[in-house]
Amino acid sequence: MVVFALGFLVKESGETRLRQRVMAEVEQQGLLISDHISQAIRNAASITTPSAGNTTSSLTLAYADVLKNPTVFDVSADAVQITEGAESPIPLTNTRVLVTDFSFHNLSLASTPGSVQFSFTLNYVLSSDDATRFQYSRTFYGAASLR
Repeated sequence: MVVFALGFLVKESGETRLRQRVMAEVEQQGLLISDHISQAIRNAASITTPSAGNTTSSLTLAYADVLKNPTVFDVSADAVQITEGAESPIPLTNTRVLVTDFSFHNLSLASTPGSVQFSFTLNYVLSSDDATRFQYSRTFYGAASLR
């Protein structure tokens, strides 16, 4: 009985650590993406896509700096990526986290700097037989305005 109880406790402890690691990874990547998008919006000269009042699955920002113009946030192969100017896209998520429902809504009004509201859902992917026990998903929301 004692061996069985100890075995159960060790197994549960390992599963708890795994669940915490899964949740922490989703939270960290979600906050990183949100911060990256918010800062890019604040530093941009204008919002190219989506146009005012519209919603799209990608965000295109115009910059005065030719090397950053345009800056595009979108999803490719279930990963958030950023493309600055003529550079190659850089993934902002790893292969264990999949992105869904990535959207941007341009809230800009006439004669205002411009504002964008964004949301996305991150899903952790665990490749094992117990994957269903460790699934974790969270939707992140944010908004930022041009300066």
